[in-house]
Amino acid sequence: MFEWWRRGGGDHIEKHDDRVVAFATRLSAGRHEISYLARATTSGTFETQGTWGEALYLYAPEITGRAAPTTVVVR
Repeated sequence: MFEWWRRGGGDHIEKHDDRVVAFATRLSAGRHEISYLARATTSGTFETQGTWGEALYLYAPEITGRAAPTTVVVR
């Protein structure tokens, strides 16, 4: 029953045309992964921005995370 609280998890996900925003009340240490389905409307090679995260519940600028940018090829 308390396993979710120990490891944490997403509370809310917003899907916009240009971004996906995820919110979590609590996250345990380590790697966390969110996946979603995107529809390709134009073929080509695209550069995506790197993802980032920050602690907002209690303002703590030292708690952040980043991932590298990625190249996406749509054929």
